[in-house]
Amino acid sequence: MSGGVLLAIRYGLSADVRSNWMSSAEDLWVTIKYKSNDRNYNQLNFCVVYLCHEHLGNSYDSQLRNLTSSLSSNINENPDDKFVLMGDFNMPNVEWLGDSNCLQPCGIAAECNLNQYNHCRNISKGRLLDLVFSNTVLSIKACAFPLVPEDDHHKSLDIELNLHHEVPLKQKPIRKRYFETGDYEKINSYLNSYLWDDHLHNNALDDAVSVFYNCLYEAIDKYIPYKIIYPTSFPPWYTASLKKILKEKYKYLRKYRIYGNTSDFDSFVLLRARAKAVEEECYKTYISNTEKAIIKNPKMFWSFIKSNKKGPNSLPSSMAFEGRSCVTGEEICDAFAMYFQSNFLATSGLSAYTSLRNASHISPAQ
Repeated sequence: MSGGVLLAIRYGLSADVRSNWMSSAEDLWVTIKYKSNDRNYNQLNFCVVYLCHEHLGNSYDSQLRNLTSSLSSNINENPDDKFVLMGDFNMPNVEWLGDSNCLQPCGIAAECNLNQYNHCRNISKGRLLDLVFSNTVLSIKACAFPLVPEDDHHKSLDIELNLHHEVPLKQKPIRKRYFETGDYEKINSYLNSYLWDDHLHNNALDDAVSVFYNCLYEAIDKYIPYKIIYPTSFPPWYTASLKKILKEKYKYLRKYRIYGNTSDFDSFVLLRARAKAVEEECYKTYISNTEKAIIKNPKMFWSFIKSNKKGPNSLPSSMAFEGRSCVTGEEICDAFAMYFQSNFLATSGLSAYTSLRNASHISPAQ
């Protein structure tokens, strides 16, 4: 409870009061942790607020400004969290335009990239004093059975939100070729021994190109070594030694939880401190190497950016297109290709590409 606002949380939910998030307005922040369908813990942040003409010497504009600043800071520091901000904003003259499902953002919503979802006007003058902002889709309707008698200025609301989190598409192992260690003498011999005249002379252009690439791929498969790279959840700056320390740390933690031996816990504490120190050193080294190599190898910078995302893949494991469900990477890519193809018109007349496709023969270079 904070000032004129109260938030009740059902017993059994993991909830924490965020006192450090409170502003000069009468606001109360609570974070609820829940497990999503991908078995990871996520956070849902609730804020109930009452903005009055003056509170503790702060004017209405000052309260709104401080609340917006606090909200914006909290969202930026927790970009993967869901936020729901609700309360009496005392904005009787503001008209929220839009459909009944999602009203367009304005003011505090625009600055924090939120939407205002409440469209249930009060009984007395048909105004919207109670607003509900969120960065996730909400469904709001007037409560049919209020717990207490309703105030004419503040209707009781039923608010529903979907806590479903999409499971990301599982990444497949990739084959990495080590071209710098390939046997190029054997590759040259293989290509020179190929009967190019017999395979290319009587073929159309597309068939000749396919023959050429098939021969090239066969040479690569035979004489270029490769390694299977499996997807990992570790950041790119994690070294093999650090991963080994982390593995040992969790091994002793599991043993302590099973047997309760204090020596296992002491080993866990020691390895935890060592892992933290090694991780900091690895991170500093990685950042330094990335800054030095950014001119020659920009991929290191983007691998660092991608590693800061919550998941290894931003695509969900299941998507739908034109009533058809796509559950594999190939099916999802094909669906995107069909969609983009449907947005382009075929050009009239012959292009250079069309002319090449219609060529019937290909001759060896002179």
